[in-house]
Amino acid sequence: EMCIRDRVSTQSTGVSASTPMRPQLLLLLLSIACPTMAILNVTVVPWCDNSFRVIVSLAPSRSTGAMVNRALTDANCQPQPGSSVRVGQSLTHGNMMLSRPSDQTLSLATADGDKLMDAFISQFVESSTPGFMAANLTTTPTTSQHQRIFGLGQGNWTAEGGCAANTPQWVVPLTRNGQRLKLQQRKFHVTIPFAYSTAGYGLLWNMPGAGDISVQTDGGMHWTAEATESVLDFWVTTVQQGSEPTPKNAAQIYKAYADATGHAPLLLEDASIFWQSRNRYKSSLIALSVADKYRSLGLPVGVLVMDYKNQVHDGDFAPDASCYPSVRNLSDGVRAKLNATTVFSFWPEALSDSGEYSPVSYTHLRAHETPEHLVCRLLLEKKKKKTYYKIALHP
Repeated sequence: EMCIRDRVSTQSTGVSASTPMRPQLLLLLLSIACPTMAILNVTVVPWCDNSFRVIVSLAPSRSTGAMVNRALTDANCQPQPGSSVRVGQSLTHGNMMLSRPSDQTLSLATADGDKLMDAFISQFVESSTPGFMAANLTTTPTTSQHQRIFGLGQGNWTAEGGCAANTPQWVVPLTRNGQRLKLQQRKFHVTIPFAYSTAGYGLLWNMPGAGDISVQTDGGMHWTAEATESVLDFWVTTVQQGSEPTPKNAAQIYKAYADATGHAPLLLEDASIFWQSRNRYKSSLIALSVADKYRSLGLPVGVLVMDYKNQVHDGDFAPDASCYPSVRNLSDGVRAKLNATTVFSFWPEALSDSGEYSPVSYTHLRAHETPEHLVCRLLLEKKKKKTYYKIALHP
């Protein structure tokens, strides 16, 4: 308070007392006037063994619903209360130790004394998307050891869009060093924002938004969030105390990742049997006649698919009632004839004349974080609450 009172005034900033200032501008002015004052809020939450969730913000988060935990779950390990870590402070949980040498720098190591990485947090700046901020996280190796980075999903193996069969394809090395990947999901490209480092740690970029990840040749990483509400959120884990942070103990890292993000459910029996999909059955009547034929032939079917373009408009979350008058009757009929599950697939876009365009516009599915435009998981929640259709996996 003394620093702010002594060094920040309307005269020194050139802003009159009556001029409204945006919070980000005020924080920037304060950081210039008082460089010793910590501007970034760093909250560290012990989340599973030897693991921290790190939330960096300019202000308290306004996230609600599924966006509170984002990709993390508390189903397998109970998170402990979060702690604010100031400059010069450190925190230890199991074998994970985090310290904050400066306002924008975090250092991570094991309690056993093995250095893992340093992380530099950029200042939040205006995003190219109005109303949002952009920021990035840069990790650098703390030893001369060359780190190899693995994970990050399956992407960069073919061109964007179009048909993969008609475009060049190439092998993507499992080692991600030297690669740059987009974080949003696209056709043929599945991004999983989790990276494993042979230095003995795993990092989950817990930011469901547009951005990218660049992996340096030495194993450093540069994560970018293009549109966020002044929050960076990531989760980091390491091996158990007494274990060497080397690839031979990588299973410990992936177990912690599974605990933190959720274990995959058992595959439904129907999904393990033959999937019948014609692309596409134009009506419930045609689909039921196909089910009759499979039954007469004695051929097992686990899933009968009503393929895409079954709506009136792309983006409707209900099939065309003139072709599929009752999804429930269709589902019950397929179950009775084949003991199979009925599945509808939808073309992944929303046209302006679709029923869902206004409440959930796909232009916002770049994962903007406002409560009005929560994406992916909240979109699924929104769909579940709709009353005009519901397809049960079992009758």
